[in-house]
Amino acid sequence: MASTLPYVDPCCTTTCTSTTSVQIPGPIGPEGPEGPPGADGTSGLNAYTTLSANFTMPAEQLTGQASVVNTGWMVIGQILYVQTLGYLRVVTVNSSVLVTLRNLEDTANNAYLINSPVGTIANSGSRVGPGGEQGPAGTYAAILIDYAPGTPPPDPTQPALGYSTGGSQLLQWDVASQTWV
Repeated sequence: MASTLPYVDPCCTTTCTSTTSVQIPGPIGPEGPEGPPGADGTSGLNAYTTLSANFTMPAEQLTGQASVVNTGWMVIGQILYVQTLGYLRVVTVNSSVLVTLRNLEDTANNAYLINSPVGTIANSGSRVGPGGEQGPAGTYAAILIDYAPGTPPPDPTQPALGYSTGGSQLLQWDVASQTWV
């Protein structure tokens, strides 16, 4: 005897009113033509400025406030080079035109000894730009040009790049062995 199989409607119990589309990407096509150039972006800030008033070099490891044209590019902790004075660190950016700087000279640690003496004045208009950390102390290297055999070589610890003694031999100071080679 024949019977009817039960039918389960695959749709919801209510009438289905929407359909779902699934997009399957095809292969990538060829690259299109180059488009027109975009508009120019806004100009950035220069990473330098000038003093807008005289600034006096503070004592070693002490601070002073400098008036500048623009502090917008400066960040706390940054090392700056101030024309005439040397290397100083940004301690505080007080406003768009005022910055507190610390003299980095530290004679006890042989740091930034090239800075100008305390009280040196950098005039208004002096340039201020990014600086950098001082590297570790190095050793002198020297080249002895035209060394005349039999003459004593000069003292290699003196800061000089080359010496001439009127000879025909070339010697170099070997820092590792501390000898002329």
